[in-house]
Amino acid sequence: MIGAGAAALSALQMIKSIAPDDEVALVTKEDHLPYSPTALPYLLSGRIARHSVWLREESYFKKAGAVLMQGREVVEVDPAKKTVAFSKGKKESYDTLLIATGSDAVGPSVRGGADFLKFHTLADCERLVQQVQGKKEVLIHGGGLVAMETAMALLERGCSVKVVVRSRILRKYFDEEAAGIIEDIFTERGAEIFSGHSMVALSQKDGAVGASLEDGTTVTGQLFVNCTGVKPRVDFLAGIGLSMGQGIVTDTRLMTNLEDIYAAGDAAEAPEFFTSEAGLSAILLSAVNQGKLAGANMCGQERHYRGWIGVNRLPFFGNVAESLGIGAGSEERFSILKDVNRETRQFKKLAFDGEHLVGATFINCGTNLGPFYQIIERKLDVSKHRDILFDRPFETSIWLVREDERKATHLSV
Repeated sequence: MIGAGAAALSALQMIKSIAPDDEVALVTKEDHLPYSPTALPYLLSGRIARHSVWLREESYFKKAGAVLMQGREVVEVDPAKKTVAFSKGKKESYDTLLIATGSDAVGPSVRGGADFLKFHTLADCERLVQQVQGKKEVLIHGGGLVAMETAMALLERGCSVKVVVRSRILRKYFDEEAAGIIEDIFTERGAEIFSGHSMVALSQKDGAVGASLEDGTTVTGQLFVNCTGVKPRVDFLAGIGLSMGQGIVTDTRLMTNLEDIYAAGDAAEAPEFFTSEAGLSAILLSAVNQGKLAGANMCGQERHYRGWIGVNRLPFFGNVAESLGIGAGSEERFSILKDVNRETRQFKKLAFDGEHLVGATFINCGTNLGPFYQIIERKLDVSKHRDILFDRPFETSIWLVREDERKATHLSV
């Protein structure tokens, strides 16, 4: 396995449950144990210590009968010879290969020049922690989940934070009203958010970074953090015959077009749930689910992926914003139930396509997205329960899933 993140770890667990004697090696170019990217904002804020980010300890791999090869960067794959080559020249052979290399943060695409930081890996986080010491003004470019998590962590550290976003914050995950509630909370905590502004140039002078916006405004800070997106880490695979889009295209078995090569996680363009079209899903749950299924198929089983469903969760300053499936910009295409209370910082929205739930968004509603995920994935008929599902989402979602399981058990008996 090339990679040692969530996709590779879940594949390892599945392989060992099916074929415990199979030899498995995980190769990572990073020099430390696998870690949780979702824990990095808490490490940046100072809420947790470094040891809290590890997903597995070294003893886990020994007990599992697997090898974790740290600090080894794969630079070439030879599908004909079934080998991978490392940057230091050594090669290893494989019978089946999982490419779970994750993604890389992209840099700022503006003219001019300035030193910039990223917030994607543990090394990025530790570099930012070091750089922010004694510096209070931080300029963040981007308005996605990573940008807002970075802003939250830095605000908790006592920094002054300015966020510049081309359109509005969290545009891909929350509609305008939901994002407005989130923005209100961030600004109350001291963040300055410059929405609807394209950054056109960067400059650096006397320890300060200046970002020029298209309306002529200049926003300054002592540090510049670019959070404008990620791209699959697949450049080293060019020219070997893999079917590629933005990432590695797979079928419903997470298998590529090359024999015995699979892909999962951020690097994979796997089928999406609603359309079955290949696409990227750079979220933890997709990586875990894809890794499990790829691992089973690598052992010779025949399992098919239902497709990824977008799941996003932002805990911030004691609040929780969550979105699942289709949500932002869905008013014209689907039947919508929505309730907005900007004063109490609460938001609730369900999107329906006929008798099926296709999206759910909640802010501070005390819900659990797990049952809602099951309702969407199982395509349950909720036409008779739409109102009560909206009025009492927590209890009703659990009941609907349990009823479906009860009926399935009854039919099997």
